[in-house]
Amino acid sequence: RPMKINFVFGQTIVFTSLPANSIALDGAVQGPQIDAANRKFSFDHHAGCTRLVTLATCQQVATAIHLGLVIDDETQVYINDLDTDTSLSVWLLANPERANEERVKELVEKVGLTDAHGPIYPAHAIHRELGPAYGNKEPQTLGMLETFLAKITQYANGEWKAPSARPERPSKGYAWSPKTGWQAV
Repeated sequence: RPMKINFVFGQTIVFTSLPANSIALDGAVQGPQIDAANRKFSFDHHAGCTRLVTLATCQQVATAIHLGLVIDDETQVYINDLDTDTSLSVWLLANPERANEERVKELVEKVGLTDAHGPIYPAHAIHRELGPAYGNKEPQTLGMLETFLAKITQYANGEWKAPSARPERPSKGYAWSPKTGWQAV
């Protein structure tokens, strides 16, 4: 589906400055916001929300598609980081007709739980393949996004082969601190 991708690494935009028919993903605009009359949406789960109840960006996008979100060749998508949640969200916007396929729904659920709530939920096998490696200093590009989108298509089509499983790291669980919030221990 043709749509314009606006990508500036690390840039955040004020919701009111978005043009009509815009979708900001995963922190490009801080906080989830909707202006349905002007078809402006911010699907975010990092700021201005309750992490316990706010869905990850890919889950918000999938839900909006199921509820009739209009995506056309005039739609502009704003992103500021190429993580797994953002890559899957862009793929869903480009392929809304596939959002209800079982493999896609399962991927959205797994990626969403891991992205929104961290390692308390085990990552899907393809999760680490859909964004730059943690700590990678290589500049993020739209070419990288195209690679991630192609992998999602391969997965959705049943053509992707999982890499070898990583060994599990021992964990004792999570603890709460008023100073730091929830932390892995």
